Parts: sequence; structure tokens; C-alpha cells
Amino acid sequence: MKTIGLVFGGKSVEHDVSVISAQIISKGFESLKNKFKLVPIYINKKGNWFPFSAFPPLEKIKSLKEKENNIFFSIRPEGEKLILKTGVLGKSIAIDIILPIIHGTNGEDGTLQGFFETLNIPYVGAGVLGSAVGMDKILMKDILKSNKLPVVDYLSFTRNDLKEKKDFIVEEIESRLPYPVFIKPSNLGSSIGITKSEDKKSLIFSLEVAAAYSERIIAERGVKNAKEINCAVLDDGGKIISSLLEEPMHYTEFLTFEEKYVGGGKGGTMKGLKSKVKIPAELSEKITAEIKNLALKTFKVLDCASIARVDFLVEENRKIFINEINTLPGSLQQHLWKASGIDLPDLLEKIISSAERKFSEKKKNLTLFNSPLLN
Repeated sequence: MKTIGLVFGGKSVEHDVSVISAQIISKGFESLKNKFKLVPIYINKKGNWFPFSAFPPLEKIKSLKEKENNIFFSIRPEGEKLILKTGVLGKSIAIDIILPIIHGTNGEDGTLQGFFETLNIPYVGAGVLGSAVGMDKILMKDILKSNKLPVVDYLSFTRNDLKEKKDFIVEEIESRLPYPVFIKPSNLGSSIGITKSEDKKSLIFSLEVAAAYSERIIAERGVKNAKEINCAVLDDGGKIISSLLEEPMHYTEFLTFEEKYVGGGKGGTMKGLKSKVKIPAELSEKITAEIKNLALKTFKVLDCASIARVDFLVEENRKIFINEINTLPGSLQQHLWKASGIDLPDLLEKIISSAERKFSEKKKNLTLFNSPLLN
């Protein structure tokens, strides 16, 4: 029986989203108890790790957000396991495969994946490169554009650029991108820090908001009366497949954090989006096929693995733009895969198997070279 380390929380503004995602995923493992042992591992806002034998109540997690904890990692790459130990005399916990469910920075952006690579342990999702590129909206669009895949017009700059030459940046945006313009932090998800600008005053405000969240900022041309379409992609036994398409239905001009996760409630669920989607999206067969094909191309071009979700914008004239890719955990659209015929337990088995295949493939790489330099 394999032991799965469900890593969640993290030092990110998307910490709470991660907790709810992990809570939902832990329920999917309840019918897989004869195949996997689940070890939830909470990383609090200070970066301290807390392993549990079962998923803890939310009140317990809240009480640990700022706590300190001593966790010892046994680094034995040849063992292909993550060994955790609480305290000097604590019991050791051996993890076979990591399922990282940390949204945003310090988790979804390749940093955590690099740690697991160093430990030489299998983990679900894209590797260091795919995770980093998938998280950075600027680099992602640069790569898609260089591969002749359709993206909206955009400009990018840094927080320091904004500080030193704000007037020049505002002028450049206004001269090259027609209003409305969307201003976004380059490396955040869950719609955090994203604002829409209709004029110079709101543009300056939007730039300041984005700069508060990220050192790198992207300005994108707004697509008028756009239809938002999502397509999930999965490594299913070594074959890359796409899901049905969904159209999120929302009440603002772009999907907000509250609409994604809260849905008018008090949090603790992710019902905000799931009750407001059309599956399958109402599109022609031609556009549906084109979007699915673009989703598969995006998955491969950005070096993704296991699972991802590609978001699109369809203009009034039916022109399609790739908006962004979401790697794990933002890609774990259980409602979309369920509508496509794959329930959550089956989905979890598939992505765990993909992690094992990816790890086996990695082991084929030569890491030794007989060099005369130290002779």
C-alpha cells in the first residue's frame, strides 16, 4: 500500500483556498483506503509543517496558522521516500508519493517541486519548469506566443519600473492597448490582485494594486463580450486527454475570488463556481474541437504533467485566445471531470499513476559522468 502525502496550506495569499481544496480531496481518498494510506501535511503561514494521521478539522488548522513546529527531514535520495519526524524522539513517517495541493507562490510555482526533486520522491503534477512557467503569466504568454499559439496583446514590466517611470508605463499602456485593460500580478491565481481599468485614473490604481502583490506585472487587452471557456487536460494511462468544455457563469465582468470559492456563503466550500457553469459549453462543434486541440498543445508546449486546466477567451467574432494554464492544484476540476465520466477517486488514482510514470521516466536519465577533473 502506497502512502500519499497530501501537502496543503503554505506561505501564500492563497493559503485558505489550499486548505479547502485539500479538504475536498481528502474525502476522495475515503473510498481508496484499500489502495492508499493518506497522510495530510499542513504547512502553515510561517512555513512550519504539521503531519496528521487524518485530515484535521478546520478549527485545528486555524489554531496552527502561526504556530512553530520542529520537523526533521531525512534526506536519503536513494530511498525514494520522504521521511518526516516530529521532534527528536518522534515517530518517523515515510511518504511514497506527494500530492501537492498548495495554491500560489511557494508551492504551485516550482519551488516545492524543486524540493521534492532534491529529495528524489515522486510527486503529482508538473515539474519545476512546467510549474514555474504555468504560474508566471508573463513567461507563459511569451512561450505561447513564440509557439504561434493565440494570446491577447499584452505588456509586462516590474514593480521597480513602475516606481521609477510610472508616467511612461501608463502612457505606453494607453498607446498600445485599448481600454478596457486588465492588470494582473504575474504570479498569483484565484483572481487575487486582478483589476479592470476603463480609464487613466483606474489604470494607475490597478497598477498599484498589482504591484502590492507581485514584483512582475502584466497588462492585457480586454476582450469585449468575451465568453470564458475552460478545458481540463489529463494524463490518462500515458495518453493525454481533454475533458468536456465548461463556461463559467458569473455576475461581474471577470470571475472574482468570491465567485470562484465563496458563492455568497461564509467560506469553507468551493461551491461558488461549480453551481454557475454550463457543461458542456454551448459552442459549435468546430470551436469545441479547436479549443480542445489548443488545450492539448498548450499542455505539451508548457511542459506540464499529470493534470492541468487551460482557460480560454472566445471573442464575439469567434476568435479564440488562450488566457492561461492552471497546473496542480488549480487544475483539479473534479466537477468537470465528473461530467466527463471520471469521478474524484478515479481521478486521484489516475494522477497518482501519472506521478509514478513521470518518476520512472526521470530515472532513465544518466546522472553520472566519468570526468577526469578530480583525478
